[in-house]
Amino acid sequence: MKNTNIRDLTIDQLGIVSGGNEIETQDDSHKLFKLGLLDETYNDGELTFDWERCSSNIDAAWAKVGITCVTRFVYVNLYYYEGKKITRSEALEIAKNTMIKGPQIGNPPMGQ
Repeated sequence: MKNTNIRDLTIDQLGIVSGGNEIETQDDSHKLFKLGLLDETYNDGELTFDWERCSSNIDAAWAKVGITCVTRFVYVNLYYYEGKKITRSEALEIAKNTMIKGPQIGNPPMGQ
């Protein structure tokens, strides 16, 4: 008999199941760097031995697009937008859309 109740897990669901780790934060650094929100990327060793500096830089990069991120070394990161908890996928989508749109007429550029 074939099991027909198989579902693919999203990266957020997979992180919850596995308990999460600094790999999520490492991946965030690469995605934020590609979007131009972070000046450098971080590898596993940098995150392990310089967590405070690296994670605070990543949190600051998220803040540039209005997202509050709470990076956590062992558990999945937490993401908030406009006071509401959101998934990592939603946070990445907001960051992409914000960077594509750029500053709006009448609004100062980010960081000013």
